[in-house]
Amino acid sequence: MTLYGMMTVCIVCLLVFALVADKFETDLVMFTALVLLMVSGILSPEEALIGFANEATVTVGALFIVIYSIKNTYYIKKLPEYMIGYEKRPQKAIFKLMLPAACISMFMNNTPLVVILTPLVRKWAKKIGLPETKLLIPLLYAVILGGMCTLIGTSTNIVISGLLMDRTGTGFSMFELGLIGIPCAILGILYMTFIGSSMLPNHLAKDFLEEKNDSECLVQANIASTCPLIGKTIKEVGLLWLKQSYFITIIRSGKSIFPISSRQTLQEGDFLLLKGDHETIGGLKSIQGLTLEVESEYKSSYSHEADKKSIFLISIFIMMIVSVGLGWLKMITAVCITVVILLFSKSISIEEARNSIEWKLLIMIGSSFGIAKALEKTGVASAMAEWITSHVMNYGPIVILSVIFFLTWMTTELLSNNAAATMIFPIAYSVAEQMALDPTPFAITIAIAASTSFATPIGYQSNMIVYGTGGYSFSDFMKVGIPLGLIVMIVSVLLIPYFWPF
Repeated sequence: MTLYGMMTVCIVCLLVFALVADKFETDLVMFTALVLLMVSGILSPEEALIGFANEATVTVGALFIVIYSIKNTYYIKKLPEYMIGYEKRPQKAIFKLMLPAACISMFMNNTPLVVILTPLVRKWAKKIGLPETKLLIPLLYAVILGGMCTLIGTSTNIVISGLLMDRTGTGFSMFELGLIGIPCAILGILYMTFIGSSMLPNHLAKDFLEEKNDSECLVQANIASTCPLIGKTIKEVGLLWLKQSYFITIIRSGKSIFPISSRQTLQEGDFLLLKGDHETIGGLKSIQGLTLEVESEYKSSYSHEADKKSIFLISIFIMMIVSVGLGWLKMITAVCITVVILLFSKSISIEEARNSIEWKLLIMIGSSFGIAKALEKTGVASAMAEWITSHVMNYGPIVILSVIFFLTWMTTELLSNNAAATMIFPIAYSVAEQMALDPTPFAITIAIAASTSFATPIGYQSNMIVYGTGGYSFSDFMKVGIPLGLIVMIVSVLLIPYFWPF
């Protein structure tokens, strides 16, 4: 291995160590690794920054604006009522929740959908007398399974498609991943309905999430860069703005902060869960840079105009999906056109559009392309691919797919889905090159495996939201999620060679 190769290995090892240690923000860690690769001479500035001009990065950023515009529509807010109804039997309630949630997740990014539905499902579960813990993990898993089925279901699919397109000139089509994702989703829903449901805890969420009285409501708040709460401690915020409210938990960079110290300082990008009376919560709407999503009666009375706006927004979204699905437009073109329509129709303001974008995720995605480039350029990916092929080549491509899937799955569970995609894709691509095989089956394998984050609450930001608000233990995720992950792995390695021959 060359000197640059050894330097790349050291930088990637430091990257992994920093991610596992969980002392710094993920986007900061990945961007720092990219800068080290650039200043060490391993990558030129053009090579290091190529990911920030990639179609995948721009597409994900624009999709955040599109999703933001439709996530608060009347019909989205009423989803739990439509899905579960008044079903009080856990198995039937799980099935009726998971099936439509998975279908919706095919066209909405995972984290926003979980953020929207988690408090709504909690409220509806309490209304019909079901333990919340019987529904929140199934909701999460349904969203993850649905995200496997389409190109826009999760940002990782777009990243893998972009990496593949850079090397072969062809990425994934809109519904191509559904050949694997849909069977996985069907089996996953059946598993959770008949087997997983019995493994879920049968208690209400922690006491601090209980409704105290009918006059209180639960509010979710996202802090933008212009919010005056930034830099304030919880004690200061309570005195200044939230006199009749209290904090439940803070989700920061996908991690739940609980219990909350009065000296805890609020930061840009924090996701807050707090509870208070209607008057105080209503007053929060006047705070600049604080985006509210309230679970209460005063926000559930939608006017006729709001209904018309909901229909318009959902229609625009469906047109975007259809135009891409039928091959009329490329994904990036359709998404950008949709954003322009939303802005000029005043369905969303310029400020809302800016604030809706998860810049941290875009930094992670942009950095990931450069890191993957370094692994390939220095021969590290090729060397690791040679080691893999030399040990499993005699067992055939299916065994190699299994190894690639397992490595990606474990990396996702311990780090994150985009980190897994970044590190495993160049290795898998080199394996395909050395064995003179089509790289598409390997890319599909990584896309599915990178979303197989069922066994720990740390692989996905959405996992942490459910973990932090649902009162689950780490072992709850493991005992329910590991069998589901194995089901997805078996289905994938059996079906991928059938639909995408080597």
